[in-house]
Amino acid sequence: MHHKLINLLAIAGRRLAAATDGFRQRRASVNEIARMDRQEMGCLAQDLGVSPDELRILSAKGRNAADLLTRRMESVGLDPARVDSSVMRDLQRCCSTCIEKGRCVHELEDQPRDPAWPKYCPNEQTLAALTEEQRRLPMG
Repeated sequence: MHHKLINLLAIAGRRLAAATDGFRQRRASVNEIARMDRQEMGCLAQDLGVSPDELRILSAKGRNAADLLTRRMESVGLDPARVDSSVMRDLQRCCSTCIEKGRCVHELEDQPRDPAWPKYCPNEQTLAALTEEQRRLPMG
């Protein structure tokens, strides 16, 4: 019993440390964006294909905010490397700001027999179209 409690406390401590590190990284990104002058922020936002307001929002989400996108794509056999870079950036932007991440994680971990794009996914239509396109086109 005592050993289990120690293990639980160790796990909780690691999770708390990881969450704290993630918060610090996101805070540093937000601060870096906030220090940019208007022109510099405009150029960066344009390079990334987003508005300055979206850039501020995305900087607060963290670098792993779109990880579920890749997992979901792989679960249905969609190759992210075969997706146009501007389309992929838009998919990542939508995934990063999605409010349904908990549902997505739960669904991915349940590993349904017939994975499909859920209706709550902001990328549902684009990803379904990409899946169909990749099925029709030969690799290469």
